[in-house]
Amino acid sequence: MPSPPFHLPPAAVAGWPLRRHLDLPSLLLANLTIDIEPGIAMLFDLGDVPHGFAHTLAGGTLVGATTGLVLWGVKGLLESAFGDVYPLKARVAMLSGAVGCWIHVLLDAVMYDYLQPFFPLETNPLYWPGSEDALHLIGVLLLVPALVLLVRARYWKTIPEKLTLGLLALSGVAMGIYAATGAV
Repeated sequence: MPSPPFHLPPAAVAGWPLRRHLDLPSLLLANLTIDIEPGIAMLFDLGDVPHGFAHTLAGGTLVGATTGLVLWGVKGLLESAFGDVYPLKARVAMLSGAVGCWIHVLLDAVMYDYLQPFFPLETNPLYWPGSEDALHLIGVLLLVPALVLLVRARYWKTIPEKLTLGLLALSGVAMGIYAATGAV
């Protein structure tokens, strides 16, 4: 599976043009929280298919909206921590989280024939056999334009900008660790 850090650069690049309407931290965090489902399935050995309902567009909507709502709920803590205002609205956070999960589901659907992204349809028309290496490479390659967009726009002054830059930096470090340890 493309590990969670490899999802963030494509999501950031896809979400960048909509950053005035979406909250990039909510979008990126949802890309991470959706993988709690396969993490639990693998941790507790719950079968051969670690991706379930959360990895459908319907399930991803619920996971993403919940992630956005949680981020909105802790915005006061973030404001205290950063000493700044985070003008995040619940509706925007929930929509952004849903969009983040949709991106994640569509990326995973390319790799797994058993995924049902358009549940209740039982087919996966997006499946592309042997795509795992290509998707990992895309994740690595898109880290550069994602960071360039942030730096070029001087996108690190507000709380959401700092969170976005931090998440992408962590993504890059995690991808490096994965590569160095041979995990991908």
